[in-house]
Amino acid sequence: MTSLREYAIENGLLPLANEAALTAYDDATEAFRLGGSRSELLRALMALGVSADTARWHAQYPGNRMAAMTTSDDVDTLVDATQ
Repeated sequence: MTSLREYAIENGLLPLANEAALTAYDDATEAFRLGGSRSELLRALMALGVSADTARWHAQYPGNRMAAMTTSDDVDTLVDATQ
């Protein structure tokens, strides 16, 4: 059986631990888009468990976001954060 994390990765989604992580992801990417520092963005994304390659991608493209999915057992939420 495929885990939610594996499913997310296989389908090009950003797997995050829970709803709070989704909010933190949104806050970090929005702050960077509005002129926040690259180091703060990278630190915030790495704290969420985002891979270094994915974090660097975000730093290269301010305002661009990935669709994210929570991977907790009790929540199966898909958030389209590509707006």
